[in-house]
Amino acid sequence: MQIGVKHLEWRVLRALVRARGRAVKGGKLRLEMIRRTADGTFLLDMADEGLIEGEGNREEPFEMNFKLTKLGAHVAEYGVYDAQLVKDESGVPSWKARPLVAM
Repeated sequence: MQIGVKHLEWRVLRALVRARGRAVKGGKLRLEMIRRTADGTFLLDMADEGLIEGEGNREEPFEMNFKLTKLGAHVAEYGVYDAQLVKDESGVPSWKARPLVAM
């Protein structure tokens, strides 16, 4: 199943594309000053989905350095990614990204 990303997440991914592989501070990726972005958990959620990778203390997401992953570059280009429904150890279903296949 194809999963679309929110517009804000897509804008963050495009900002990382423009960084051309360099790491960007999380504070610079807060593109909209809204309640949803106030604590930086949107960056950690994107990292957990595999769209970006972060280095640093997860307690301070705006101080972490973030880079784009291969999956994140694909999503920045197309806005969607393939995912499948999988169950974790406790039996709770969640979406997990499929590995990208070279076209």
